[in-house]
Amino acid sequence: MLAGFAPPAFLLIFSNLIFVMNEDQQGVLGIAAFVFVLMLVFPPTNCRWNSGYKFIFKVVSNSYCSVDIPLLFIQWLCVAVVAGIAYFAVGKTKGE
Repeated sequence: MLAGFAPPAFLLIFSNLIFVMNEDQQGVLGIAAFVFVLMLVFPPTNCRWNSGYKFIFKVVSNSYCSVDIPLLFIQWLCVAVVAGIAYFAVGKTKGE
């Protein structure tokens, strides 16, 4: 370790938060992370003839389609809000 190195305060708070989560809270965060990745792999698209959800590499290879970034961010925000509510709803932490 580096002598005199003090990690930023937010890292200390985050590391302490991980160790006091119960299993249900860890499950909620795991499911939320899985949904985030799934939405990244199959993002909403705008195509000339068909809008919807497509595999990300299929969208990149097609010049008629583009990823709908604002809708993707709105979806991520909704998942973050629901995951935050579920995180606090599943119970108290181990320290309480």
